Amino acid sequence: MRVRKATFHDVEAIAELGKRLIASSDFAHTTPSTRAMMQRFMLAIHNVREWLGVAEHEGKIVGALLLTAQRYYWTEGEYCIMDDGIYAERAGAGAALVRSGLKWAATVPGVRDVLIAINSGMDVERTVRLLEHCGLRRRGVCVSLRVDGAEAKRWAA
Repeated sequence: MRVRKATFHDVEAIAELGKRLIASSDFAHTTPSTRAMMQRFMLAIHNVREWLGVAEHEGKIVGALLLTAQRYYWTEGEYCIMDDGIYAERAGAGAALVRSGLKWAATVPGVRDVLIAINSGMDVERTVRLLEHCGLRRRGVCVSLRVDGAEAKRWAA
């Protein structure tokens, strides 16, 4: 398996990979747009404060990770790296992408933290173990509510 920085030639394959994984996640109720995803990925490719990596196996993209450096709003120059999505269809792709992404994060001036959220509802504990194996540690929790779902309507009444 090989991890490399994505190019414009990869964005459609990354979007299709993302759509397949979104369809089996807690976001399956949404309508992923290939066009919107490709636009986002194309912007990331040329942004020095973002890293879009792909994992390839036998010439096929089997994983992708998008990381973004964001300034802490309470500082004047300290950043954290946030993930905008990790997709992995093959064993080893997620770990390889995270390790490569962490290497990139270490080169970004002002970065203090790397934060990767698991909000897809897919393989949460396995993903946490993978991230911990890569050197990250459990911190906080993610909670959510579908505002168009029955639960939100009940609370809004």
